[in-house]
Amino acid sequence: VNVPVGGKLLLSTNALVNFAAGSSLTVAGELEIQAGARLRLDGSEPARDLTLAAGSVLSGTGTIQLEGSCRLVTAGDLDTAVNVFLNSASARLIVPGTYTIRANQSLSGTIQSAAVVVARNATLTASRATFTGVVLLVVSVMGSR
Repeated sequence: VNVPVGGKLLLSTNALVNFAAGSSLTVAGELEIQAGARLRLDGSEPARDLTLAAGSVLSGTGTIQLEGSCRLVTAGDLDTAVNVFLNSASARLIVPGTYTIRANQSLSGTIQSAAVVVARNATLTASRATFTGVVLLVVSVMGSR
């Protein structure tokens, strides 16, 4: 499936879209995943990619779930409230720049990124996860008067 520049793939609230063997998703336009919705790349072989091209938009508060050896590949930085759920030790998130996590995340695969920033009020749970870059936590510091 290809979402061209100017196009939009919308997963409405609580929707489920499953990409099985022989399918992939390339987004040059917009991918919106609303609350409770899930975009899943299942663990069947061969593995699939969800590719976010330069200039594409990923929005919403739903979930992208990668299983097996599936990958989410971006062209640059990734800064989103969408939950990227790596549900396999072989799943990969590939971000050449900085990956900013703005919502609670659970990861168990490989995060290939120059840096991962966990924003204030977000929680990162990593089990069997590998990070190839630095991981930074943004914390609030209460100042005195």
